Amino acid sequence: MRETLRAVLTTWEERLLGRLIERLGEHPAFVMLHRYGPTFPALYREVTTPAVAAEDLARLAQLGDAEGVVVYCTRGEGGGLQLRILTDHRLSLMALIPTLRNFGLVATDETQAPLGGGAYTVHVVHLGGDPTVVRARCGDLCTALGWTLTGHLQDDPTNALILLAALSPAEVRLVRTVRGYLLQVNPTLMEGGVVRTLLAYPAAVAA
Repeated sequence: MRETLRAVLTTWEERLLGRLIERLGEHPAFVMLHRYGPTFPALYREVTTPAVAAEDLARLAQLGDAEGVVVYCTRGEGGGLQLRILTDHRLSLMALIPTLRNFGLVATDETQAPLGGGAYTVHVVHLGGDPTVVRARCGDLCTALGWTLTGHLQDDPTNALILLAALSPAEVRLVRTVRGYLLQVNPTLMEGGVVRTLLAYPAAVAA
């Protein structure tokens, strides 16, 4: 009841400020709010709770060390799983969807919203399917997706082994190395066939 009354009697920005004060203290919270706000686009507020917005703003500080891309998972208001991609540039949705598909992810909806006067973009991807597996592998998945979007991990269906076989991004790289060796020593093999076999037997790959 208290949370419901608070939501009715305060603005979205006021609730965000409250969350930031809880995390950072009063002065740093005001500094952060005015750095990225102080007001936020309606589109962003529609897909973001004040609690998640506080997480977004805290993670924006990591963009410099992450080559302009930070990825993390969170739960949306309806209980569904969101993949949130924070960037210092705008990603092409046409390019992003195939990349997500290579990880075995299904995007049911995607929203892009600017922050900081357009200096940053938050890409909110609503994921379909059973969120249990994705939630369990969220750390490695987000790391690998960040590496892929910054060009440090190859973008192909082998990335689905992060979910299917519970591999780390480094282990996926190793699988690619082995795959390349097999193709080199046996020219009769086709790359697509090898990849399909790997994805069909994730337990064997994990072993």
